[in-house]
Amino acid sequence: MPSALHRGLRGLRSPRVAVLLYAVLVLLPAAVFGALLWDELRGDHQRTLLEAPKEVRDATSRLGSEVKRRLQTLLTEERARPFVQYADSILVPQGGAPAVEVQSPLRAAPRPAGIQGWFQFDSAEGYEASIQIFRGSQPGASEPSDASLREWLQVEAVEYASTRYFSHDQALEMLLEQEAFWIQGNQRVTEDMGAIAYFTHQGSHGGCALSEVLDFIRPLVGSSHRVLQEFGLHLIPGPDGRPTLFALRYVMIPHFSSADMVTMGLPLCLDALSSNQHWVQGFWLDPTWLDQGMPGEVAETVLADRQHLFSGPPPEGDPSEWVQGEVNLLEGVELVRREAPPQFGRLVVAVNVAEISKRYRTQSFWFAGLSTIMLVSCILGLRLLLVRIRLSSENARRSENFVAAVTHELRTPISVVKLYGEMLRDDWVQDPQKRQDYAGRIVDESNRLALLIDRVLDKRRLEGKLSDLARGDLNQELRDQAEILGILDATDIQWELAPDLPKALFTVEGVHTVLSNLIENARKYAPVDADHPEPIVIRTLLGKRSRIWLEVADRGKGIPARERGKVLEAFYRIGDEATRSKPGTGLGLHLCAQSMRAQRGAIQILDRPGGGTILRAIFRRA
Repeated sequence: MPSALHRGLRGLRSPRVAVLLYAVLVLLPAAVFGALLWDELRGDHQRTLLEAPKEVRDATSRLGSEVKRRLQTLLTEERARPFVQYADSILVPQGGAPAVEVQSPLRAAPRPAGIQGWFQFDSAEGYEASIQIFRGSQPGASEPSDASLREWLQVEAVEYASTRYFSHDQALEMLLEQEAFWIQGNQRVTEDMGAIAYFTHQGSHGGCALSEVLDFIRPLVGSSHRVLQEFGLHLIPGPDGRPTLFALRYVMIPHFSSADMVTMGLPLCLDALSSNQHWVQGFWLDPTWLDQGMPGEVAETVLADRQHLFSGPPPEGDPSEWVQGEVNLLEGVELVRREAPPQFGRLVVAVNVAEISKRYRTQSFWFAGLSTIMLVSCILGLRLLLVRIRLSSENARRSENFVAAVTHELRTPISVVKLYGEMLRDDWVQDPQKRQDYAGRIVDESNRLALLIDRVLDKRRLEGKLSDLARGDLNQELRDQAEILGILDATDIQWELAPDLPKALFTVEGVHTVLSNLIENARKYAPVDADHPEPIVIRTLLGKRSRIWLEVADRGKGIPARERGKVLEAFYRIGDEATRSKPGTGLGLHLCAQSMRAQRGAIQILDRPGGGTILRAIFRRA
């Protein structure tokens, strides 16, 4: 049982099991959470579609309440405005001091939001009444001119009032008979007689001086008089043709009695106070503010992101794409007359279901994109893990081969040196020739050890280093190195050096390393014998892109294509170290590649036509 458990644990450490566990631990949770997120995304979309009508109803209710409140507040404030402010100037009481004349707010103060102007005229003048227009202290540059306003007011106010009321007495009788007539302050209240007298004087033609009016007003402070008013709203085309809300107010100031006139000593210029005064006052709203501006401001505070406000029906398209609710701005507002399209004052709050679906599709697209990226990342991670495991296995196997090769390469010369050294030390060999041969064997094996050590040191020296190159004749350098290596006149080597070869960039040590290792590699794996009578060829030639090639061609078994990149790596040898018959450490071709890299060149491994291998060293042209 313990051995089975041990084998099971060893199996868990295998590369394939590690990759499988990685896939399960990474991909399975990602798949589960992705499915949950996708389900939540779909559920949120469905809930949004189902809740859209309720959200629209709630938004419509909030918008309608706030818009109507603002409109009613404006109308209420204008109803409460004292009629005496409809003048160029007014009297302001100063406690015990005499009243002070100041400019009317309708002239001096900014207009409230939504109001486009006020007007007043004396109905006693009938169709020819002179209209006073008040635009506040800051009239807009794009507003209608006074001429167009007067033309509009002449029709909508003067003619309308003259047609409705035929005389002052008839108007007063109609006012008194109405149960719902509007009175200043919502009741009959005490009015400042001075303000009434001053207001009446401004509208009269008596020509009194201001001092005469003030002398008459001072003793009247504190007395009372009733003022009757009627207020009506009209929805009619405005000066620019757009529907606008228009207000008319009828102000009736009952006359003083004959006894009061005699007692007060009424100046002739104020004889208007002896008869009923009947004025028409009013204002009109900005249609843009009413239909768009004010509802738009409210919408910014009460509507959600997906909810849209329209002053008419939603844009043309598929009606099923919109969920909408309607607000009537004028609901609850009593109108004396209405001459506007039925849809005016109706606002639509709508949610575009197509936009919700589009957003859902966009979210789905991003979800699918992110899922794809994660899946590709996981697959690449698995791939990299496999490659890493494979490289680790290869490195481990290469290290084992290197240890085995080095052990073999070290044991053989050491054993030979030790054997022949002991024989010479103990005088087992008396023949001088044999003693000389034994000494030569000791020197050869020592050189072999030195070469092994030099190659390991060269590997360390050449890693990541660039050499200082010199300009020279590569053919001549090859001859010099061949003479040093003793291969210039070797029978197993054929030289094919191209004449007139351009100068190349190289180092002497680099050429020595490349040539010696390439020749050793060819002799080791493709020796020239009865089976391979064709010699090893060493040639130089001018290659592509003006590069200079040094090629060593043999007639061996060749190097498989899948192994060509690996044989240039350190300590890599084809096959298994325990079974291969050729000695070596796997550093020869690696040192060639490192040396050519240091000389800004490269090594290529090619198939030789007819069988064998071509090892090509590429040098830069000077």
